Formats: sequence, C-alpha cells, structure tokens
Amino acid sequence: MQATFCLSSDLFNGFKVSINKDTISDMDMVIDAMKKQLTQKLEEIGLYTLSEKARLKNFHVHSYRFEDVLSANDDKIWYICDHC
Repeated sequence: MQATFCLSSDLFNGFKVSINKDTISDMDMVIDAMKKQLTQKLEEIGLYTLSEKARLKNFHVHSYRFEDVLSANDDKIWYICDHC
C-alpha cells in the first residue's frame, strides 16, 4: 500500500512522492524520505543551490496524524508544507 505526499511550498510546490506505508513508522520518516527524494532529484539535474535550500527547509504537517495516513485509501494525497 502506498501513500502519496505533495509539497505545499514557495519553492517546491507540487513535488510528489509515493511511499510504501510498510516502510514508514512515523511522520518524521515521511518527511525525511520526501526531503531525500527532493534533494536527489534536484542534484540529478544540477540544481545544487535549490537542493541545499530544500535540505534547510522545515517541512511539517498540519491537520492530520500518522495514523490517518496508515488507515486512509491509497488515492488520497497528503500535503506537507514549509510556510509556517
């Protein structure tokens, strides 16, 4: 089962990743996986400055809990933001 996460961000808005629910145990793992995939993609195309900015962002969630992610249908998109 997969969960899809999308960034709500001034620089990285719309970046999405799907993560296997069996490989995560809390929201910190989700945010770390999101950040890792984002920085890898940016570095693959030579955007090292943006990669560094992504590394420094304080990504976080509002209005849902990790348990909500685990129990939801796979077609739901969960948002992670950096604007607060």
